[in-house]
Amino acid sequence: GNLLVLARNFWSSFIVDRATGDIVWTYEGDHKNGTDPAQGLLRGHEANMIEPGYPGAGNILIFDNGAYKLRKHSIVREIDPVSLETV
Repeated sequence: GNLLVLARNFWSSFIVDRATGDIVWTYEGDHKNGTDPAQGLLRGHEANMIEPGYPGAGNILIFDNGAYKLRKHSIVREIDPVSLETV
């Protein structure tokens, strides 16, 4: 299986192929593409893929701490790994 890795201080999450070490998926949040940084992934952690049989199966949950100057509250993000959209 692959590894789901969240690099908190890079505000990014990755799926790494365990056999090759290649990064096969990346989620960098909206702050990387010029949109409002408060809407992006801010100091995320605890990334987990929703298991089959549960609502949202295959999506990724990330606890998003927020950042005091950008967004003062925390949220839980559910990310569609295909579209990279928060659902």
